[in-house]
Amino acid sequence: MKRNLIVTAITLLSAIGLLSAQEPLEGVYGIDHAKKLVVATGKLPEGIKPFKKTIELRGESYTYYRSEMPLITINTDGPIVNSPAVHGVITVTNANGNAITMDAGFKIRGTSSQQYDKKSYRVELWKDATGTEMIDTTFLGMRSDDDWNLEAMTAQPLRLRDKIANELWMEMYTLPYQESEPDALPGLRMEYADVFINNEYVGVYALTERMDRKQLGLRKYNGEIRGVLYKGNGPGAPTFENLPAYDNTSDTWDNYEWVYPNEEEASIDWNHLYSFTNFVMNASDNVFNAQYAAQIDKDNVIDYYLFINALKAMDNMGRNIFLARYKKSSTYLYLPWDLDAILGLDTDGSQTNWAGGLMSNGLFDRLTQDCTTNGFVASAKARYNVLYSTYLNPDHIMQLVQNQYNELLESGAYDREHEAWPDYTVDESQLTYMNDWLKDRFHYLDMEILADCGTWDVEEGTESQTIQVFPNPAKDRINVRFAEVGEAVVSLYDMTGRLVFSDTATTQYFIIPTQSFANGIYTLVTNIDRKQQVDRIVVN
Repeated sequence: MKRNLIVTAITLLSAIGLLSAQEPLEGVYGIDHAKKLVVATGKLPEGIKPFKKTIELRGESYTYYRSEMPLITINTDGPIVNSPAVHGVITVTNANGNAITMDAGFKIRGTSSQQYDKKSYRVELWKDATGTEMIDTTFLGMRSDDDWNLEAMTAQPLRLRDKIANELWMEMYTLPYQESEPDALPGLRMEYADVFINNEYVGVYALTERMDRKQLGLRKYNGEIRGVLYKGNGPGAPTFENLPAYDNTSDTWDNYEWVYPNEEEASIDWNHLYSFTNFVMNASDNVFNAQYAAQIDKDNVIDYYLFINALKAMDNMGRNIFLARYKKSSTYLYLPWDLDAILGLDTDGSQTNWAGGLMSNGLFDRLTQDCTTNGFVASAKARYNVLYSTYLNPDHIMQLVQNQYNELLESGAYDREHEAWPDYTVDESQLTYMNDWLKDRFHYLDMEILADCGTWDVEEGTESQTIQVFPNPAKDRINVRFAEVGEAVVSLYDMTGRLVFSDTATTQYFIIPTQSFANGIYTLVTNIDRKQQVDRIVVN
């Protein structure tokens, strides 16, 4: 059953069996006797920052951490495995000392989580220890629900990429039916917490909402299927590369998983998704360009494409995607999920050191060839410029990263993570890598997204096209793209022959800011490998 209570230091002290202390401890805390570690949460007095110190407990030295990060304690009846869920009790306490204690079922989640010592978990809230009935509750200001995730973030070196990516997505994208469903969200909220499992401190986790009907505000089943939700788990039909026959007795179809409506409510029917996939794969160009907006929300796929490519999400074009429909008459929407392989990191957390390339699938391959007036490409270019001025630019994204990093650093989270997992050490050079990667990435995107329709991510093969300059006319920047990396001298002259800009480009993508230039015609001279190219550029 649900138990709301204020967990005092003495209550938790008794629960975990601390025998004695040489000095009183403040806040609500957990103790790992094997690691000789105390982790406490509680509001700190004004002017006092999170801290650690050495204390004496039971005649031994312990490290005591105090911050305002929430504390989660879990005690289970047995080891947590993939399936079935094992019964236990979870207590979630915020810095104010407000706590909620629930019966729950716990199991390991995520394919990649299996390979790491630090596991991610799924938490199902139970009405009682039998687990026959679920019960909703709200944690840490997030939605009220009976199903939660505890994300280990093991493959995220700074433990922040998935969180800031979801924040960015929810900043820039609004669901088309938001006015009708004001509580609906297109992404996930996450809250960090220190976690103890069976009296062992297991580090800093992110307690997260789940992507489901409730999160998206999809219309409920009412005797007929209205809102629907599918999850893409890999290549095949989700990437529009395969169109096998479907079986309505199965909750999966070629790497798609049926998520909503629940099978207990409605019979599975893959026909609508099959027809959509068939349309994308097999419609003629004329038919596709004329009718795709009646099948999938155009504004949504533009934002999704730009978002995924801004972050270069390596694993979100067939796997780790949700395809949703608000109601029976609605078009499909794409929603991202599990955004850890981003910002120049691969799925294992290693650096890719490559900021080029466009992420795509069979749908976007076709959309990016829609060169019609007000078609996908024209609309994506316009939207890119709008988003670049607000959310999708290196400075804003890096500010999200830096703010989250500072918060974790100041709270002592990285030190505590090292206490739980000694092989983990925070690497501040990741910030420099991300900052440099973002600059290179947006240089590349400026070249691609603002280039002529039909040329996105297409390699140019003729010598006359070794240097591309666009847009022309230019408004706030001139993009220069080289066929390969070299050392190029880039010079810009006004109509009087006066040199107004000169720099040496050592990357494949280069930007000349023009906001301070007077309107007029300029001459761009580029010298590379003993070759010179001259272009006339209009700035207005």
